[in-house]
Amino acid sequence: MLLDWVGRKLWVKMRRRVVSVVVLATLAGAAVVYTAAASGRTRIAACSRVGVSGGNFNGLTGGTIVAAVKVRNLSKRDCLINARPSIRVGPTRHAVTVEDATPASFGNFGAPERVLTLRPGQQVVAQIFISPGSCAQAKWQVFALRAQAGWAGRTIPINNAACKNGSGVIWVGSFQR
Repeated sequence: MLLDWVGRKLWVKMRRRVVSVVVLATLAGAAVVYTAAASGRTRIAACSRVGVSGGNFNGLTGGTIVAAVKVRNLSKRDCLINARPSIRVGPTRHAVTVEDATPASFGNFGAPERVLTLRPGQQVVAQIFISPGSCAQAKWQVFALRAQAGWAGRTIPINNAACKNGSGVIWVGSFQR
């Protein structure tokens, strides 16, 4: 009787393990099938055939300049663009900081990065804020800051005056529709 009871307990444990192994094998098989099916989907390439336009367009108090970078899909297929344009500050003797704009500082134009799909002919816009920094902005305290903003190797010039003390900042906003 005791052996009968022990045998049943072992049988129940064994059956549970077999069922668990079957369930895990089924889930693993489903994952393999799903992965194989998903890999057959067409992938959308990053936007490379684009038109880039924009530049400085507005001045704010304190000497801050607002610039925009517009990227238009010129290809005949959909393409993907991630959320921020490239910025190249080039050669300067003085420090300038390049930072991502945050929603707290610039509202929707500092929205977190995301991937956008552009259909042929569609465009996105990113705003860039160029702040001279904290100085009196007298002629002897600032220098001409020249930079390039763009996407996929195509750029537009953006510029402003920046303080020589290294407090100048370029805030880069995310692409928006």
